[in-house]
Amino acid sequence: MDDIVLQYVNSGKKLRIRFDKLLVALNSGGFEGTILVIDGADRYEMTAAKGRIYTDRPLNKLPKLDGKALFALSNRLSADYSAQKEYETLFLLFKVIENSDRFLILSLMKPYAEEFFSIKPEAGLIEFLRESLTPFVNTKKIEIFTSLKKYFRVVYFLLITRYAVIIPSSDAEREVIRKKMENTTIFSEKTDEVVESGEEKPKIEDRVVSEEEKIRDLIIKIEKSPDIFSLFDIKNYTVDDRALRRSYISMVQQLHSDRLQNVSEEIALRAKEALRLVSENYELVRNEKDREVIAFLIKKYGPIKSNADYQKLKELNDAMYKATALVKLGSFDAAAKIFDYIHKQTGNWEALEKKVTTIWHTASHWTALQKAERFSEMKEELMAVKNNKGLSLEALYILAEILEYQKYPRDALDVLDEILRITPDDFRALGMKKRIVYYENLEKEHKTSK
Repeated sequence: MDDIVLQYVNSGKKLRIRFDKLLVALNSGGFEGTILVIDGADRYEMTAAKGRIYTDRPLNKLPKLDGKALFALSNRLSADYSAQKEYETLFLLFKVIENSDRFLILSLMKPYAEEFFSIKPEAGLIEFLRESLTPFVNTKKIEIFTSLKKYFRVVYFLLITRYAVIIPSSDAEREVIRKKMENTTIFSEKTDEVVESGEEKPKIEDRVVSEEEKIRDLIIKIEKSPDIFSLFDIKNYTVDDRALRRSYISMVQQLHSDRLQNVSEEIALRAKEALRLVSENYELVRNEKDREVIAFLIKKYGPIKSNADYQKLKELNDAMYKATALVKLGSFDAAAKIFDYIHKQTGNWEALEKKVTTIWHTASHWTALQKAERFSEMKEELMAVKNNKGLSLEALYILAEILEYQKYPRDALDVLDEILRITPDDFRALGMKKRIVYYENLEKEHKTSK
């Protein structure tokens, strides 16, 4: 394989090969030069030199084991390759295997599943595999099928790099392994279930989760947490300080820089931001006063995911009080602008209702044209509030008056009936209803007389 691959160097021809096999061939053949990657419409270069690969691409963006990418090889070394991210070739290979589809690797291993393998002593020098190889230490003959259930990526890596050799099984051994394989779905593309024997219930196959996968899953959980409390698994805003600290320490340990040495640049950057968010939010939640305010603001305005959200909503809540004070002082236009801004920033329905009820104070001075334009907008806003949280009595009266003005007497009467269900003896609502019915009947009589 090494010679077949290396004959493409400086040939101008493009090679179609799985990326893992290419790395193995280039590493064992001592290749140094430039690798042009053609992955669909994406084209970029990597450099191989002194047992290392240099690239500006994050690990999770490199070609997977799908064999679709094309490669062109040249022994030319670019002048600035050392400025790129540096990976030991074997380490990069293992990361490619870790990021590859589980079923693809198992399907490649299936033809060898009935055999055994033995690890060469030099495999012990591979630092990033030290923990994974521990179960195999001092074992000269290892069954491939059993090993695949938990260590399929490691076994594949060892065999493809020739750090392990195949030891053919005997007929008797092969028969035992074949019976085990008959009761498993390990090689099925559609399931992760494994059955050890016909009498046992199916159980989920042990899966080797890479360090990067664990960190990525935690980052996603942090990024998608609905609010600060959910981040630490706090229910109903009730904080157990000891549980809070345990949750915090667990996340900090998983996101610590020492755990990010072998992850992609993208994951490292996201982990750094996630750690900052966790630390920042922990300081807020552990402070009893802050968390009480946060709970209040979340209930009133919506999610708080960071200290920036917290400070912003505190300012908006203060603005709500300021606008309310302006209403009392008669500064209706200024107050309405503040209420409108708060609603647009938070979606708070109370702010939108206050905007409309505040503007209403100036409606008596509007011209007929202004009323025609502004009443339509106010009606739509009040209906939106009504459909989402319900309206106060004050807002219901305004809605009824707007509907009456716009010649929707039936709709206005429905709103007044809603008020009377809340306050049956409300003289204002009864008076408005009587007036609307009177003019409605008068109009009917006028039409009849014609």
